Amino acid sequence: HALCIGSDTNNDTSSDSNDTTYSWYFPDIILVFQAQNPETRDETSLRLISRVSPNQTLDQNAEICCLHANILDFYLLNVLQSSDSFHPAMPRLKTDLRRISQDLSHHGCNVTHYQDHQNAVEFREKLITMQGQRGITKAIGEINILFTYLGDFCVQN
Repeated sequence: HALCIGSDTNNDTSSDSNDTTYSWYFPDIILVFQAQNPETRDETSLRLISRVSPNQTLDQNAEICCLHANILDFYLLNVLQSSDSFHPAMPRLKTDLRRISQDLSHHGCNVTHYQDHQNAVEFREKLITMQGQRGITKAIGEINILFTYLGDFCVQN
């Protein structure tokens, strides 16, 4: 159930919005993150993507990996659909994220199985409460968190 999308991981999933553990592999994540309005990006009153404990078993890692693959698909189908004008690197980033989503699917992640998972539901509910562009901007600002979790829980060591 694991997928190699980078190199070794330090398994520190206490990531916050400034963590760039795997961003060297997809530099467009950094470019898009830095283009964020700092007020929206650094808004700490609400974090869309829930924190995950780093101490997991291999089975739990696979579940967390697929849960975040579900959130990635939500990003691709909803958050990033009309975001090409946000930053010139966005089309490349979306292409990379689509490839990762396909790779995860080929490695056994059935993302629809995690549609009703508590964390996926909470993510969607939090995004809805932020309403419109503010929520989309906040979600784009958390792409690096999502990518870090995908790296931490989907990468083979």
